[in-house]
Amino acid sequence: MPSDFTATPAPAAATATGEQARTAGHRQRWMRIRLNRLRQEWPLLIWLLVGGVVLWSLSRGQVFERMNGQVEEDYQYIAPAQGGRLLKIHVKPGDNVEPGGMVAELDPEPWNHQMRGLLLALSTRHNDRLMPMERERTSLSRQLGTLKESIAADEGRLTALSAAPAAPDRPLLIKEQKARGDLQAQAGEIRSRLETTRQMVPELEAGVAKLDVELARLRSKAAETAAASLEDDPESLLALFPDEERIQFQELLDGRSHCRIASAIGGTVDKVVKTPGDYLEPGDHVIEMAGHPRHITAFLSTDEAAALQPGDRVWITPAHSREWSIHESTVIRAAPDAERLPLSSKAGSGAYKAGRRITVAFPSSARAASPDGIPALRPGEGITVHMSHPGEFSILRKLKSMAVD
Repeated sequence: MPSDFTATPAPAAATATGEQARTAGHRQRWMRIRLNRLRQEWPLLIWLLVGGVVLWSLSRGQVFERMNGQVEEDYQYIAPAQGGRLLKIHVKPGDNVEPGGMVAELDPEPWNHQMRGLLLALSTRHNDRLMPMERERTSLSRQLGTLKESIAADEGRLTALSAAPAAPDRPLLIKEQKARGDLQAQAGEIRSRLETTRQMVPELEAGVAKLDVELARLRSKAAETAAASLEDDPESLLALFPDEERIQFQELLDGRSHCRIASAIGGTVDKVVKTPGDYLEPGDHVIEMAGHPRHITAFLSTDEAAALQPGDRVWITPAHSREWSIHESTVIRAAPDAERLPLSSKAGSGAYKAGRRITVAFPSSARAASPDGIPALRPGEGITVHMSHPGEFSILRKLKSMAVD
């Protein structure tokens, strides 16, 4: 019995050995199948690799050799156009200033003082003209009143004379004839005077009416001049003056406007030279500022001499980051004559390349790229100019151009 029990494991060991052999056989067959498939499919893998390389090269965009450039730096010194005392400075170093933004101002009080003097003189002249006209109007009114009273009195006398008793039927005595003749003569004199007086009334009334109109106009001008303020609209202030004084007042307004010191092209404040209270002569620098970039200068090799013309679209990328900052722009100018640009910065290398300089407008997208107003492409920064959009397939560019056409 013991011998029979110890002999039973032999079939189990044989079974395990068979399983391992079958597993090894399957693995060998699977490896042979994979190798056969690889031998059959390797041309396809090569074509896929070639296609990937082609797509990668197409997606890079077209970058010209030596088509590098630089953002032009526009440094400006801001100075007043006229002399005066510096009243206030509105910026500090590092501030961003928009084109036309005010950076400082001169004291406008000297100009305001002269303008207030002109307004006061004009108001005084209006009042001086009012006084004699008012006296004349009062005199005419009195004369008119006197005439009307005289007319009323004469009309009363004439009425009384007309009410005299009629002549009796008997012959008049010499004394009665004389008295009646005196009454008739007196009545005739009154009628003549009434006719003359009545003719004078319309003339006096017209004179009074004309003076009333002129007085109303002068009073309105005097009130408007007295209420005028230097903060009012300049056009309304100029309308108060006659021609000669209007020219003088306009010159004062222009002088006051020059107290506003502004940056024509904008930029970033680099240095504040003066302090409030300083007296400035025309041309004295108040602010030194790095202006907002407006142009980009690049170099185009002669091999591509006819590739770019004014008005053509180009794409700008910073030299250090070509993938995440792409800005579209337009060629402004292409130099007609070729130049020689050194290919190496080493002195005495003697390596040059001929080409043309082109000027490209600074991209508006680069100016507004950051919320703090600092351009994405900074003055003096190196850039690369591309004829086609970097990262775009050529077939997509063709489709876009066909759609635009």
